[in-house]
Amino acid sequence: MKNLLFIITFSLFILNNLYSEEVIDCNQFDKLSAKFLECKAQNLKSDLNKSQAKAKENIKSKIKTLDSSKVKKKFDKSKLKKILVKIKNSKTGSEILKKE
Repeated sequence: MKNLLFIITFSLFILNNLYSEEVIDCNQFDKLSAKFLECKAQNLKSDLNKSQAKAKENIKSKIKTLDSSKVKKKFDKSKLKKILVKIKNSKTGSEILKKE
């Protein structure tokens, strides 16, 4: 119940704190005021959100360009696959620890 309450409040908090993407002119505020700092923080968040979206798009395009057959062949030859298969096929913990 606590987890559900936490999730609901957290999601409401995030939804209420969505900022607009437009850049606000902060020169209208006094440079030592809290409003000025808040304005600068909002502008930084919007800039970071834009750059983060661009980075995600770049990563997605790079992932699409990877040839999945090459990656699968490389994984099939790796030691990690052998270890994972050994763990999957073992029934007890002592079978995992046995050296072949």
